[in-house]
Amino acid sequence: TTTLNTIVDPNFYPATTVTFQDGYFILNQTGTPFYFISDLYSIDFPPLNQAAKSGNSDILMAVISNNRQLYLLGANTTEIWYNAGQSGTTPFQRQDGRFSQVGCAAPNSIAKLSETFFWLGTNQQGGGVVYMLENAMPVRVSNHAIEYIIQQYTDLSGATGYAYQQEGHYFYCLNIPGSNTTLVYDMSVKQWHERQTTINGIQGRNIADNHCVLNNQHICGDYSNGNIYELDLETYTDNGNPCYRIRQAPHVSNNLNRLFYKLFEVDFQFGTGLVNNGVNTQNNVNPRIVLEISNDGGQTWSNPIYASLGQIGRWYTRARWQRLGSSRDRVFRVTITDPVKVQMLSAYMDIEVGLA
Repeated sequence: TTTLNTIVDPNFYPATTVTFQDGYFILNQTGTPFYFISDLYSIDFPPLNQAAKSGNSDILMAVISNNRQLYLLGANTTEIWYNAGQSGTTPFQRQDGRFSQVGCAAPNSIAKLSETFFWLGTNQQGGGVVYMLENAMPVRVSNHAIEYIIQQYTDLSGATGYAYQQEGHYFYCLNIPGSNTTLVYDMSVKQWHERQTTINGIQGRNIADNHCVLNNQHICGDYSNGNIYELDLETYTDNGNPCYRIRQAPHVSNNLNRLFYKLFEVDFQFGTGLVNNGVNTQNNVNPRIVLEISNDGGQTWSNPIYASLGQIGRWYTRARWQRLGSSRDRVFRVTITDPVKVQMLSAYMDIEVGLA
C-alpha cells in the first residue's frame, strides 16, 4: 500500500544498513558481528536467518552488495561473501582469501558509484581515509590534504556520503559532522574539490546531503530543513544564495629567486552576462572576475583586482592582469560570485626570474 508502517517483527533486529541481493534483504545487526536476512523475496525474518562476520572480532558496521558480492564492513576489517546456494540459515558463504584490513568508520558514508562504491574507512592503525573498491579490494583515494581536513574531527561515525553522475563526471560527496565544507571526489579526473553554501554571508558545508535521480532530474535533500532541490548546472545560485566559484593556484616559485610577474591571464567562456533588461543588476549584466594575490603562502590576501567576464555575446573578452609586481613565493586566487555560467579553460603567466 501507500502507507508507511514500522516493522514489528520481533526477529527484525536494530540495523543501520540494508542491501538486497538475489532475492534477499540483508541487514547488519547493530553492535554485533552478525547480519540477518529475510526469506526469499519476502519481508519475513525468521529468527535463525543470520550469520556472523567471522574473520575478525570487530563488530559489523555495514553491509552492501556490489556486483553480486556481499561486503561485510566491520569496524576494522572487511569480508567478502557470495551466494553459494547452500541450505540452512543463509545461502551466503565467506570467500576464502578475500579479506581486508580496512573497515568502515561511518555506515552512512558508503555510496555506490558506477561499478564500485566509496566509504570513509578506518582500521586498527587509525581512521579518516576515503577508500573505493578496486578489483574487489579497498584502494585509498583521499590525499594528505583531504585526510588532514577529515582527521580534525574526532567523531567520524556520523559522516554521510552520496554519489551521482552528471555529464560523464562521477562524484562522491562526503560530509563530516561539524565541518564547514563538503569534500567531493571526481572519479573521472581523480581530483578533489570542496563545495560550500553561503547563507547570510556565512560559508558552510554544501546544503545537499543526499541524492537520487527522478524523471531524469538530479534531486538533492537539504540537510538543515528538509527541502528538496534539483541539482541543475544551468542554475547559478544555491536556493537563492550566491555560489562562490573559487580556483586557487599552487605556489608559484623558482628556487626562491625573486620573480617578476609581467602578465597573468585566465581563459574563460566569456560573454555570459545576463540580459540588460532593467531588472538584472549591473554586476550580473557585466559579471566580474576577482583576482587576489598572496605573497605569504595564502595567509593573507591583497585587495581584489577586477576583470570582466564579458557582457552577453562579447565572446572575445579577455581577463588579463599586467604588472603584478614581484615576490619569491606567490599564490593566485580567482573568484566569481555573479549568478552566470562559469567555465574556466586555462591560465597563462609571463614571469621573469630575477637574481636570488
